[in-house]
This record gives sequence, C-alpha cells and structure tokens, in this order.
Amino acid sequence: MFMPRRGFAEEPVRPKMSRRDSAEIYEIICIFMWFVLAVGMFHVIFFNSVPGLPELQEKYRTDGLIFIGLLFALDTIAILRFDFLAKNREKINFEQSMKDYRSLRDIWLENKKNLMQKEYLPAEDSEAIQNDSEGEVSQKNELEETSSEE
Repeated sequence: MFMPRRGFAEEPVRPKMSRRDSAEIYEIICIFMWFVLAVGMFHVIFFNSVPGLPELQEKYRTDGLIFIGLLFALDTIAILRFDFLAKNREKINFEQSMKDYRSLRDIWLENKKNLMQKEYLPAEDSEAIQNDSEGEVSQKNELEETSSEE
C-alpha cells in the first residue's frame, strides 16, 4: 500500500489494520447470487402450495431443491474463500505499510534529532559532535577494511 509523502517535517501516520480488504466485483456478484439462490430455495420450499400459483410436480420440486441447494452450497464456499483471500490481502498490505511506516519514522526521528542538535547546541559543540561522528565512521571503515583484508 502506498503511503503519501507529506515531507519529513511531520510525524508519519501509523497504518491501521482493518479486518479485511475491500470487496471486489466478483465477490459482490457472488453475494448477489447467494441472495437470489436463497430466495429461490425459499420459494420452492414454501410457495409450492399457495393457491393461484401453478403446482410443481414432486419430481421437479425435488430436482429444483437439489440443484438450487448445490448452487447455494457452492456459492457459500466461494464467498468464504473470497473473504479468506481478502483477509490475507489486508494482512500483506498492512505488513508492507508497517515496513514503510518504520522506515519513514526512522528518517523522521533522525531529522528531528539533527534539528534539535542544531537548535539547542552551540555552533562549536555541534561541529565537535559532527567531527566526532565523522571520526567514528572513519574508524569503523578502517576496522572493516582491516577485517576484510584478513
């Protein structure tokens, strides 16, 4: 998930994890079919004996119930699968967002630290600290070079 860049003057916003990712078009179609099949099963079961409606033969009624019931079961399995996939997508997106957030937060903290050093330390002390940190970096580089030569 892309995190908007607002600059490093403000603290980055921590991402929030939701239960699942947004629904996609095939999931919405599947949910619509689920409701249509539920109404169809309800109709075949309860409205067969309503006066004024044509009677269904028992063979067609049971075949219809079996067919609609199987489609209803398959549709239910598909909806559960789509929900599982949406939860996994949200988990992956959240992990990526947290990784981005941590890196932006580290940069922000480093910038805040540098800003505070510049504001609150006299110019001579900040130069001494910078020289010390440059000296530490050069010493680390020398140690790495000697260890790599051995």
